[in-house]
Amino acid sequence: MNKKILTAVTALGLITAMTACGTAAETTTTTTTGESKVTAAESSESTTTEENKETSASKADTVDVNRDLTAYVLSDSDSASQMAEKIEKRYGVDIVYGDEIRTVFDDAGDDIHAEKYTKEDGIKVALKSVDEALAVFPQGLIEQLSYGGKGILKIYLTGAIAKGSEKPAPGAYPAFTTDDDEELYLTIDISMDGIINVPTVSHELTHVIDFKLHDLGLIDEDEWNKLNPEGFKYVEDYSKFKQSEFIDKYSYCSEHYIPRLLTQPDDQVYFYYNYSIVNAYEDRATLMEDLITYKMWGNEIAPGLYKFEHVKAKAEYLLDKVKQAFTLNESDLASWKKAWNEIS
Repeated sequence: MNKKILTAVTALGLITAMTACGTAAETTTTTTTGESKVTAAESSESTTTEENKETSASKADTVDVNRDLTAYVLSDSDSASQMAEKIEKRYGVDIVYGDEIRTVFDDAGDDIHAEKYTKEDGIKVALKSVDEALAVFPQGLIEQLSYGGKGILKIYLTGAIAKGSEKPAPGAYPAFTTDDDEELYLTIDISMDGIINVPTVSHELTHVIDFKLHDLGLIDEDEWNKLNPEGFKYVEDYSKFKQSEFIDKYSYCSEHYIPRLLTQPDDQVYFYYNYSIVNAYEDRATLMEDLITYKMWGNEIAPGLYKFEHVKAKAEYLLDKVKQAFTLNESDLASWKKAWNEIS
């Protein structure tokens, strides 16, 4: 079984996405501080079959990337169920909330469990944020995320999330995304009256896009590693990346959402912030955060990030793979290209 778990953790006002990616031979534990330890047996890359590629291509052919979305615009007068239905029809996802959610996610590892959240007003607040996070991506992309017979992306809106014997605490684990042999889903803690960090949800969705690119055989990790500094290796251990010899050495900044204070030469900048050195999945997801935030809200969280040649090369590699993988709305693509040109 191939399983990938991504958990977003909030601490000291900084949003950090934690990922545990691996094969069934791996065991993953996530601590209450957001650290994750991965003990891996010999890992293996899944080989993409021609059948999977053909299935994905046929699904893309059925998605109308130019359809009118006016009917799916959310209104404050909508009930939670009406909002959820509009989101489902607009993006081709399944929204599950209230009493209908799963409360145990044992297939995600670490005996992850969640409380239910049933307040109508809070659910509506969360649905608006989910809609905002999904809307930033080009029309048609979210609808094409399914692969390998997993069905459409399922989004669970839950109460507080915990693992093992922990007592659920609001915000301790804001979100996690799981890809296993049976299902692809994103779980979001909306226990704080529905308030969630929209860029965090978009970050998690970037991981799902990464899963799809791997399934199609479009991401070549050896090719990707050639874009990194000579001699560099990802830490592959969430509890140790801050002790890495590469900390602060090749990053634009040390932490998320703070100004650039590092002063290494321009040709020595390869990553957004230090968390990017954990593994390639986090590198790619953090790499897209500035572009997504700029596209969403018109301002950068890392001004000038894509002016650095190595960062730009990696971002362009990933964006090119996305264009290869998905059939997308041309107007949206032009808008993304415009945003990219403005900040790169």
